[in-house]
Amino acid sequence: MNVPTPTPPEDFVLFGTFSRNAIEANQAIFHELFFNNVTGYVVPAGVRRYDSEEEHYYDGVLFVTVKRDILGLPQLFCGHFSPFPASFNPTHEALLANGKISERAYIEIREKGERDRQAKIQSLRERLSNPKTDPILLKKYQLMLDSLELGT
Repeated sequence: MNVPTPTPPEDFVLFGTFSRNAIEANQAIFHELFFNNVTGYVVPAGVRRYDSEEEHYYDGVLFVTVKRDILGLPQLFCGHFSPFPASFNPTHEALLANGKISERAYIEIREKGERDRQAKIQSLRERLSNPKTDPILLKKYQLMLDSLELGT
């Protein structure tokens, strides 16, 4: 079967159902996948209903198995999503401790989170230094900045 190039966007609709964290976790593991002959991996994931525009994600674990050709190149990806019970929402630390994600993926997720936090702090500081900012917004921005800097 010949597939037209470029591939139609509808073929990638599955990626639209993943949460941002799920996509970032998959990106973090892809380097290992292509260069280290990995045959499968597990990452934390959030998935939403395909037929819904609502941004409500069901947390769980995405299991991905990789089939390789004779040269060892990835040919087929098979994914299974297993949702967590409603009362269970593990942290990345818990997933790492239980061997559910690799140390490399954990470090990349943490580094990305820290970069995002620093960017938000910088943006809030710029808004706070603007003399034209409304006083009500100044209080709001200061509270957000304090929360980010204190890690609460």
